Amino acid sequence: GVRGLYTGYVPTVLEDVPDMAVKFMSYELLRATHMTLTGRGPGDSDALADLVIGGSSGAVAAAVTTPFDVVKTRMMCTAAESPSLMQSVKMVMKSDGMRGFFAGVGPRAVSSAINSAVFFMFFEAIRSHLESNDRHARNARAAMVGTSRRCAATPASMAVVNKESAITLAEGRRGKKLRGMEVPANGGATNAIARGDAAGPLGLAGATLTLSVFGKKD
Repeated sequence: GVRGLYTGYVPTVLEDVPDMAVKFMSYELLRATHMTLTGRGPGDSDALADLVIGGSSGAVAAAVTTPFDVVKTRMMCTAAESPSLMQSVKMVMKSDGMRGFFAGVGPRAVSSAINSAVFFMFFEAIRSHLESNDRHARNARAAMVGTSRRCAATPASMAVVNKESAITLAEGRRGKKLRGMEVPANGGATNAIARGDAAGPLGLAGATLTLSVFGKKD
């Protein structure tokens, strides 16, 4: 029935999950060792090295998970009998012993090595390309932000300079005005007399008093 379509599902999950875990763990360990020995950066891509490292990690993962593959294959080959996982394990042990769990490990390791080598070569090439594009995009954004900040700071600097210039000009004008209001002693007395003469008797008295004051100061 429908149950037969899912024969070997459990050993398949038990095979695929450890296979991917061991494959990527082996790949990262081998890649880290290769980078340490060669000084290669994380973003560098070496097709030949990726082929060798990927193939090695695939072969290791295939060898480690071969027993699960043997049990899965046995369950699928005897699907008409609907064997359970433990029944299939007992069947392998009874017919071939412990050695039977590693039947076909050689061809399986070679097949997985080729598959993983091609996969990781393209994986690293694509990742290196994407990281390079992302790095260029970040640099471009940083340059644009720096330019925008400089452009935004320029009007403010000009405003400060203009303000300082206006203050300096105002102070200069004020100084000129104050200097224009300073009256020399003799000139002040003469002006006072002139204003006093024009103002009549009281003005004359005031002019005389002013002259006497300026005379004392002299």
